[in-house]
Order: sequence, then C-alpha cells, then structure tokens
Amino acid sequence: MLVFNSLDQIAQRLPLCAKEQMFVSAIVEFLLAERITSIFITGEDPSERSKEYGILPMSDLIVSFYKYFVPLKEFDSTDQSNRDKEMTLLRVEKIAGGINAGKMGFLELKSQPGTAARGALSFSPWEHDIGRDWRRINEDS
Repeated sequence: MLVFNSLDQIAQRLPLCAKEQMFVSAIVEFLLAERITSIFITGEDPSERSKEYGILPMSDLIVSFYKYFVPLKEFDSTDQSNRDKEMTLLRVEKIAGGINAGKMGFLELKSQPGTAARGALSFSPWEHDIGRDWRRINEDS
C-alpha cells in the first residue's frame, strides 16, 4: 500500500510534475500493474486542481469527511439540553461497480474512562438525513 499525502500541494512541491496532467494518472496505473494499492489524500480544493490530475474518474472509492455540530437530542431523545456535540461525518461519495454511494456515518474517538488508553476510533452508521439544525464547521456559506 502506498499513501500519497496532500495531493493539493503537488504544484508547490513538484511544479514540473503538476504541469504534466498525466503524471498522477500514470503513477496510479503503474501501481495497479504492480498490484499496489494507492490512497490519495487531499483537502477541499477550491481550485478543483485535483480534478485536473484525472484520478477522480479512475477512483474506486471516494470518501469525504465533514465536521458538524450536532444537537445531542439526535442521539438521545431524552436529552432536553440545547447542547451540541462536535462530530465527524463520513460520507461515501463514489464506489466502483455502480454500488449505491451516499452512505454516511459518524467517526468518533471514544476514550475509556479510568484508563490511560487513548481510546478507539468508532464508526456509527447514520441512515437519516442531515438535520436542519446541524451546523457544518468551516463552511463558507
């Protein structure tokens, strides 16, 4: 497995490679031929530069992460406080083979009380719509 961090920084770090639109696609094809799994990580790219590299159409899986403030009452109907919890929503944007994308769930780091352990990453599927009173963090609009 090979992980590429910060695809959105290729232009700053490797300007000649960024000019060649087939560079990233060629790397992916080479890795596929060698039976190596490649994972590309990129942030939200306002310039949409990542589309220019040609990897979105050839991706098997595209996953997006969003941070939201979610009212606690979404998880506990008995909660009467107006408190919110910061949550990371994972959304599957694309799956190869025509499988239905759009599935969502929450990632949460759960600590174990009374221990020095850092905790474990937990995923909880979410099969409802995004609530009207959720507030997305770092959203421009």
